[in-house]
Amino acid sequence: EGAWWYLNKRGLERTKLPDLANLQPSHRSELLLLFEELRTLAFPSLLEQLKTSFAGRRKLDAAWLSALGLPASEQGPILDSLHRYLHETLDTLRRAMGKS
Repeated sequence: EGAWWYLNKRGLERTKLPDLANLQPSHRSELLLLFEELRTLAFPSLLEQLKTSFAGRRKLDAAWLSALGLPASEQGPILDSLHRYLHETLDTLRRAMGKS
């Protein structure tokens, strides 16, 4: 019951993931400071984080967008769209599985 995901070596090689070894020192510092800021914060479920664009989720996603080179001035609309899309997708999967 529930969803699962099979990930093999070929699938992992095709997956777009940040290369942490090549992360700029300033981005690494920013992410570590953010971790310290957020580590004691109680996060709701992922579905709720995306539904409400939870502040902790938003800060974390914005930090990664910055590390990927997106200026802060352009992040708001992207985060709004991304969170809305991911929430709708996950909620559709949840309902398709018959979960409340």
